[in-house]
Amino acid sequence: MRPKLDSMSAAEPQSGLVQWSPAFDNAEAVTYATDANFRLIRTNLAWDRFATLNGAPELVGQKAHGTCLLDVIPQALQAFYRWQFEQVIQHGSQRAHIMECSSAGSFRRLHMRMLPFEGKGLLIVNSLVAGVPQTPLPAGEVHEYVDTSGIVTICSHCRRVKHRVRSERWDWAPNLWDGNSYKISHGLCSV
Repeated sequence: MRPKLDSMSAAEPQSGLVQWSPAFDNAEAVTYATDANFRLIRTNLAWDRFATLNGAPELVGQKAHGTCLLDVIPQALQAFYRWQFEQVIQHGSQRAHIMECSSAGSFRRLHMRMLPFEGKGLLIVNSLVAGVPQTPLPAGEVHEYVDTSGIVTICSHCRRVKHRVRSERWDWAPNLWDGNSYKISHGLCSV
């Protein structure tokens, strides 16, 4: 059975502990491991490609090791993920989550699988479920998303942009947050 979108699911405790396999190094899924404090200790080549494509060369290869995973998660989502990670470690059970992790040019939906790693940390596998190119917001519509102070509010989870007048509306507008001079504020959309 496929998990619901944007939901978490718990699994029965695992009988054994997951260890790093050489197969992870060249896997297509972005795969990484942390210690008990959620600091990265292993990453694969798919992690390196993802970091490079998303403008984070400081997180490629061993340069990423020692970085707290929570530090690269938007602040509005840190408590949510911290709780999920703690559940995996405390209960020795895996959890799964379908999440959106889009960039300015690509819509991406990923299946995140979190497993206990070597009895003290996490092994996380992010597999692409859907990925399609994104179309930027037409220049004539930009004013509908920028408030009078020049601030654009983006969703910390999905990166959609809040409409200035119709506040319940959040749309895909990467040209407002990717490399432009607008001030950014963060929120969470209802999706």
